[in-house]
This record gives sequence, C-alpha cells and structure tokens, in this order.
Amino acid sequence: MSVEGIRAIIRLHSGPHPKETGPIPHSEVVEMIDSAWDHGRVTPKERAELLAAIAMFGDTVPGRASLLSKDDEEAIKRTVLSGIETLADFLKWTIRDQANFLIYCVLLGSAEYVGFQQGYVDTESIDPGLAAFIDHVLQENLRHAGSGFNSTTGFQPTAVNRNGEVYGYLLNASFPAKDGSGSYDVTDVIGANNGFFRLVFGQFDPPGD
Repeated sequence: MSVEGIRAIIRLHSGPHPKETGPIPHSEVVEMIDSAWDHGRVTPKERAELLAAIAMFGDTVPGRASLLSKDDEEAIKRTVLSGIETLADFLKWTIRDQANFLIYCVLLGSAEYVGFQQGYVDTESIDPGLAAFIDHVLQENLRHAGSGFNSTTGFQPTAVNRNGEVYGYLLNASFPAKDGSGSYDVTDVIGANNGFFRLVFGQFDPPGD
C-alpha cells in the first residue's frame, strides 16, 4: 500500500465532503504508519505524505483544533524522521533518496513541522567550496537552458537546516534570453557537503510573468 495507503486515510478526512469527520482514530494513524513501513523502509515520498497529514490534521494552525491526538502526531513525526535524525544518518541514504527528500519533503512538502528550517545564504560571504559548486550547477543549468540564454544575472541559495546541521540547499536562478523575450528560471536542490545537485524546475517566463 505504502503511499496510497496513507493517501486513502487522508482522503477519508479531507475534501469538500469528507466521509469521516471529527478526530482521526488511533487505528487509522497506526494504519498510515504501517503503510509507510510497508516495504521495510520509509521512502521520501511516504514521508512527504505523512507530513501532509500533519499539515492538514495536526496542531499546525493557531485556533484550529487538531484532529490528531498529541501522541499520534508525535508518532507520525518520529516516523518521518526515522533514520535521518542527524545529518550523519541522512548521509547514509543514497543520493537519490537524499535528493527526493529535499524535493518532496522540503521544497514541495511540509518538513518545517519536523524541525527543518530554511535560511538564505549570504552570497557575499559564501563558503568558497559551496560557491564553486554553485557555479558548476549554474553552468549546467545554462547548458540545459540552451544557447538562446545568457549567464544568470542573479541567484539565491537557501540552506536547509535541522538542529544546526545543513542537510542541503535550494537554489533559485534566472537566465535572461539573449533576445530579451524573457528568462529561463530554475530551481535546484544541492546535497549536503556539495555531494550532488538535481534540477527540479526549469521553465521559460515571458516578460511580466
């Protein structure tokens, strides 16, 4: 079941006409967690679904009653963090899993509910090793954009932190078209210790968009 098993529980309690209202039973929380462990490990996409459950039903909005008991919400959070409680643990994952966690749980998901924070990196005082790797990433992005674009006129790296450890970076950049017709805008994820990068989004934006 895995991801679909978690989504099935979420659908019962969401949408304009949920089939179930009121607090989410403990048995359904157990079912979500069991689904996440269905293959003996919790994948980044399963963690993202559990984070979605916390965002929608947990104690996340001031003044809104939580549909999860405190113990159940903490159990979901522990499952999300299992095996990645520290950076050293996270780096034991494959590069693919590290990248997918940064994409699905941080960039697109709700990892802030398990202690992940994002902070802009000052490009004026950036670590030389990171600066060199970002330059490599930007050159690869420009190659992907094609010959009709100039080098970037601006970029912004964002560090992904938890408990003072940097698990990776998000990078946004824009490459102007040579004919002035717009720009090619990208978002990348960069691994901890500059271990890898993945182009997540790349699209052409006309002027005014």
